[in-house]
Amino acid sequence: MTVVATSAKEPQQCGGEEEYQVEKVLDRRIENVEFVYPPKWKGYSDDDNTCEPKENLGCPDLIQNYERKRLDEEAA
Repeated sequence: MTVVATSAKEPQQCGGEEEYQVEKVLDRRIENVEFVYPPKWKGYSDDDNTCEPKENLGCPDLIQNYERKRLDEEAA
C-alpha cells in the first residue's frame, strides 16, 4: 500500500497500488529507532488511523506544519 497526499477523497490507483489522502498529522512517535507519524486519513474515521514512517506519507508540508506547531508548544 502506498500512502500519499492526493487531491481525491477516496483511494486512487497508482501503479496498481491504492493511494490515500492525509488530512493532517496527529502526532510523532519513535518505533524501531525511527520517527513515525499517525495521520488522520481524509474521508475515514479515527478508527482507521494508522502509524506510518515519514517516507510513506508523501506530505512533507503537513509533517513540517505539525513539527512547527509541536516546537511552538514546547517553547511556550
